[in-house]
Amino acid sequence: MAAKITVKNNGSIRVEGEFELYDIEGKLIKKLDIEDVSVYHLNVASFPSGQYKIITSSENQSAVRSFVKE
Repeated sequence: MAAKITVKNNGSIRVEGEFELYDIEGKLIKKLDIEDVSVYHLNVASFPSGQYKIITSSENQSAVRSFVKE
C-alpha cells in the first residue's frame, strides 16, 4: 500500500501556487508549483519516518500543516 498525503481544499478555493515539504530539521524535501487543482496527492512511501511540515502559498494566502510518517 502506498503512503500518500492529500492536500484538499473544501469549497471553491483551489490549490494553486507553491507547495513546500520540510522535515523536522527544516530541510526542504520537495518543492512544487501547483496550478488550479482541488486535490493534490503526494506519495510519501519512500520518505523516512518522522515529522514533516507542508507549506502551501499563493498570491493571496498561505497555510502550514504538519504530519507524522510512521
